[in-house]
Amino acid sequence: AGIARQSVAPDEAVAWYRKAAVSDADARFLLAGMLETGRGAARNDAESIVLLREAAAAGLLPAQRRLATRLENGTGVKKDESEAASWYRRGAERGDLVSEEKLADFLVRGRGIKKDETEALQWYRKAGDHGSGEAAWQASQMYYKARGTSRDDVAGMDWLKKAAALNHAEAAKELKKRTGS
Repeated sequence: AGIARQSVAPDEAVAWYRKAAVSDADARFLLAGMLETGRGAARNDAESIVLLREAAAAGLLPAQRRLATRLENGTGVKKDESEAASWYRRGAERGDLVSEEKLADFLVRGRGIKKDETEALQWYRKAGDHGSGEAAWQASQMYYKARGTSRDDVAGMDWLKKAAALNHAEAAKELKKRTGS
């Protein structure tokens, strides 16, 4: 049949999350989101970041990704690309597509982490295998341009086809140009 859902006022949700956050990482993460946006309670970036850090340290993948994003952009916290890269790595090592792609972006540009195009290519490939058209596109370009690897037109074409199949518009355009179809 299913579980009946009951609508709860945001301020009531905040109160429940505060009680649960004492021992539950998911509640910390959800409360952090409400405090970040000011939904159900006054906006409180400092408390939101503390809760987000606790949930991330407890291994909650969405919290790790959100913390990395906030650190990358300086949203409610001092911008820290080095720490952001560290959190993206944690998520990437657990198979999170967004974290894999972001870590590759950081590595290819040397943002907050030592530039390493070889490792970046590995992460773009993983994210492409997990369904990211952008990551597959980036992998194709790295093969074509000998970035992080020797030039490999066959691998470049394979990744270009994969990116196009994943609905990456630029990849589809380049594939048509390269194959004439």
